Amino acid sequence: LMRQSPHFLNDRTTLYPKKICNALKISNDCLLDEFEILKQRKILDFSTNHSSIDINPLSPREDNYTVRPVIDLAKKIHSVKKKKIQAMIQFSQDDNLCKRNSILAYFGEEKNEICERCSANPCNNILI
Repeated sequence: LMRQSPHFLNDRTTLYPKKICNALKISNDCLLDEFEILKQRKILDFSTNHSSIDINPLSPREDNYTVRPVIDLAKKIHSVKKKKIQAMIQFSQDDNLCKRNSILAYFGEEKNEICERCSANPCNNILI
């Protein structure tokens, strides 16, 4: 239903029960019963005629049951990826910290001495 009429919970929509019932392998009465439940929950109102059902949402459904959890998850994933990319950029551009020590610190190991082999300024000054 969402693929065929993605805005049915936000905009007035006409549905064809025969097509829906065939796809879901349910009876017309079962479909109407489900619409009746949605009507009782004040999610939508509907009217039927010979071959179609007109659905009228009572309020937009961007709440905790539909789009909101997906949006929140997408924001969290984006935030985590952004932090990882920022850390990688900082690692590559920071010439004042030994690269080896930065990598070891990332994995929880601490070294105080510099490696004298990486491109960081403290390590390069020793090589010169």
